[in-house]
Amino acid sequence: MLGLPQGTEPAKIIAALRDERLYCDARGTTLRLSPGMVTTETAVDALIAQLTEHIGSRRRRAS
Repeated sequence: MLGLPQGTEPAKIIAALRDERLYCDARGTTLRLSPGMVTTETAVDALIAQLTEHIGSRRRRAS
């Protein structure tokens, strides 16, 4: 799970990730990820790149 920064719209993040065939869900501002044994390093790198693009370098909000 990954807490999204305040002001981030989870639905937009999920849609952008799905466009790249990266599947996840959200509960409030928490992004739910489920990497498994078949998750490749390339897919993890793509996820990080997409999150960086859509969220930027904002710091994770305090819990």
